[in-house]
Amino acid sequence: MKAVMLAILACIAMVSPSRAQSFPNWHQNYIPTAQEWRQWWATKLDTNGDGANLTWDNYTLPDLLGKKVDMSSGSSTNQALTTPAITGGTSNAQSLRMPVITGGSLSGTAASAASVIGPDATAVSRSVQSKEYDRSSVKDFGAKGDGATNDDAAIQTALTALCARTAGKGGELYFPSGNYVISAATGHSVPCAGVSIRGAGGGAVQAGGTRFLVTGTGSVALFDFDAPVVSGDRYFYGGRVTDVAFMFANTTASVTQKGPAVKFTHCAGCVADHVYSYGAYNLFEAYSGFKNRFREFYATQMMSSVALGGGYAVYYHGDETGANCASDIGSCPTRGDVTEVLDFHVDEALSSSKGFVPGSCVHISDFAATTWIAHGTCNQVHIALNIDCPTSTSAAACPQFIHLDRLEAEINATGDAAGSTCISGTDVTHLEAYSFQCYGYNEPTNLIRFITSGKFPSIGHVEFYGGKVEGAAEACVSYAAKDFRFIGGDIIGCNQDGATYSATNSTFGILLQAAADGNSADGGSFVVNGVNFCDGATSAAAPFGAVRIDRGVSYGTITGNIFRGCAAGVADNSGETVNVVANNSGP
Repeated sequence: MKAVMLAILACIAMVSPSRAQSFPNWHQNYIPTAQEWRQWWATKLDTNGDGANLTWDNYTLPDLLGKKVDMSSGSSTNQALTTPAITGGTSNAQSLRMPVITGGSLSGTAASAASVIGPDATAVSRSVQSKEYDRSSVKDFGAKGDGATNDDAAIQTALTALCARTAGKGGELYFPSGNYVISAATGHSVPCAGVSIRGAGGGAVQAGGTRFLVTGTGSVALFDFDAPVVSGDRYFYGGRVTDVAFMFANTTASVTQKGPAVKFTHCAGCVADHVYSYGAYNLFEAYSGFKNRFREFYATQMMSSVALGGGYAVYYHGDETGANCASDIGSCPTRGDVTEVLDFHVDEALSSSKGFVPGSCVHISDFAATTWIAHGTCNQVHIALNIDCPTSTSAAACPQFIHLDRLEAEINATGDAAGSTCISGTDVTHLEAYSFQCYGYNEPTNLIRFITSGKFPSIGHVEFYGGKVEGAAEACVSYAAKDFRFIGGDIIGCNQDGATYSATNSTFGILLQAAADGNSADGGSFVVNGVNFCDGATSAAAPFGAVRIDRGVSYGTITGNIFRGCAAGVADNSGETVNVVANNSGP
């Protein structure tokens, strides 16, 4: 520094020889302070003695002194350094542009004051703090993920912080690989739209990836997306859980953790995908909302019991109690509309313990309209698909527009033969199924069963196209509602309990009964066409008839079917002249 200043002064002296002065007797290693320089220059023969008339390359002496770096004990304080190379030492409270720092430490720098820029030519510089908003790690809020420390408080703090931002509210909360201990009694609220909970993938049983270890007893939702709805709207928009696994502590001897892992309430466009679970009683729940999706998930060892009465991988429901529901049911804010359950696999826990039944797959209830279920397997479940309407007061608020496409269901009737079934439907407005595969083990009473409760005298329209139904203790299909279609496919292996065939008992593939409300099964519309009955079962069954039509069931057509190996074809007990039975092959 001394050499620099001496060089400057020498040059000044060369420009203004009349004002040249001798320098103080400072020894070589002495660096004067700014005050000492000012005192010396004050004695120079310039106009006013302060050096203001002394210039160097358009700088006055005060300018030069203002740019002087004050050094104290090897540290530089409050300086703006451009492209510095700093080796060793400590830099505190500095604004560094393009620094190369080797060794030492960098401290006292706030993310809000630092900037970052991407490698692309069009990239725009922004603060590190702003970039950190793109993805927040739950570990920044104190979560451990060590498999021992309870992380409930840290997780809720993180979710609340994301939703408290004044700009960029919401965002992604990342759970790095680890085992996060949470309580079944605590639950976590996701109080704003646009929050994505993302893990590192992995499975529920094998260690690795992101897993939530559920402890204790409780029935709350572990992650409840319950953001407030803006006035004048029906939903909040956007939320997601992906690439995580849930480990529940339920067993075949004790089911104490009954709350869902994820719940969406009044959400439009929420998604749960690439989620794995072990031992859940309920996994996903959606109440009201629009276009919510549950896809590419694997639920293994689902738990239930007769006393608990169920437990499902997906539970989807609405109701007709919201504003405008009575006057304009199409605009009812508590209506669940368009839910997708796609590309999934559900496995159930099996046990011979008294009182234990396997868990179930999908439950659609009350004002749940438009459901797409496709490319899924429900393996060894109690009920694959349960559809009911227990609280609605009008048929328009019962489940409707349900579409099944290539769903495979295997039913294990352990502990509850009468209640175990592939599809159980009560007061269903409309369902259609394509290539539905339904198998029964341990002799479930029926595999497909539809009834009406008696509240709605004209409800029920069900259609099956192709597929296979096999393995019921009595009739494979029992239908006591309105419209019915079964076109193509196989109905085989019924009457597993071995009852002797009778035209008036349940030894049939399809049993068409008068609806529970006393009306016929549509007042006249059922079609059974192109179906293969009886032969082809993989397990032995006593002989049974193809179709039984009961009194009060009218306006039906049964044609073009194959009754191969059947004890009988059609037993028409209806007494109706409007039913057509013709052009079938077999007895």
